[in-house]
Amino acid sequence: MGHSTVRVYIHVVFHVKYGRPDLQPDLRPGLYNFIYRFIERNYPRCRLIEINAVPDHIHLLIQLDSMTALGALIRDLKSSSSRYMNRFRKGERRFLWRPGFGGFSCPYKALGPVRRYIIGQQLHHQQESTRDEYIRLLREHGINHSDLHPDDQM
Repeated sequence: MGHSTVRVYIHVVFHVKYGRPDLQPDLRPGLYNFIYRFIERNYPRCRLIEINAVPDHIHLLIQLDSMTALGALIRDLKSSSSRYMNRFRKGERRFLWRPGFGGFSCPYKALGPVRRYIIGQQLHHQQESTRDEYIRLLREHGINHSDLHPDDQM
């Protein structure tokens, strides 16, 4: 076999700094478009499959290629999208993402349910807090919340 074949799907979650409700509905379509184009332009072998946000955090479903480090993609994406968001915040406090992110592997057969979960965020958060959701996602992926660095705990 002379080539590498890789298909990796990652459900990514990251939060607005201080849990501020800065991702208001009127700003989301522009942000989603920016993120889609950012990945397309800067990581052309990766693909944004799904995206949705609630006021204090965002969910992405990304297909990675064999050469892309997830941490580098998310670092670059958060930096660029913060600059993008701050163009619309004249006179308001700066938009900032909280340091870090959650990245959860997603098997191919679970793409449909994960996409529906991301799409249904507004409805979902009527019943579960952001903190409870994140702790649940950690547990579902074998990560003990109490093992996290204090800066990464919500």
